[in-house]
Amino acid sequence: MSHIITIDLRGDIEALFEDAKRKAASMGVALNGDITAGDFSGLGATGNYSVDGQILTIEITRKPAMFPQAMLDAMVRKLFE
Repeated sequence: MSHIITIDLRGDIEALFEDAKRKAASMGVALNGDITAGDFSGLGATGNYSVDGQILTIEITRKPAMFPQAMLDAMVRKLFE
């Protein structure tokens, strides 16, 4: 079952995504795509994302059982801080 996370992006979206890609890579997660849409995989999780204006919508389509959903949500949100 998938899970949706919505994040209100603040600031320069291109800079946020470049920073998020670096952070994700350092954790072993591949963040593929651009500032409009893409996907990610790593640490046993997969999903996709899209951006509409300043709103980032992330759909987690698979997560490892060992990660509580709240922990995964916090990790994802931290990428875009």
